[in-house]
Amino acid sequence: MNAAANHEGIGGELASEALDAILNAPDQAFACRYLLGLLNSISGCGEIEKAARRGAAVVLVNVIERGLAAIRADGGRS
Repeated sequence: MNAAANHEGIGGELASEALDAILNAPDQAFACRYLLGLLNSISGCGEIEKAARRGAAVVLVNVIERGLAAIRADGGRS
């Protein structure tokens, strides 16, 4: 495994933790603060930060795509 893939995995883990926190958040403000914290923790211009953002993006896009597919399948009634 190369270094970038390892950091992508770390970003994926951080995003998964953020999703758990968002699902269990007491309110939307808490969820937003948690997500902002995730984004801030992987900010930067180095290769490590870029790899972590790629990993986080994969996890977040996957969840968004599944959510949108569920909404479409439900006819937008949820």
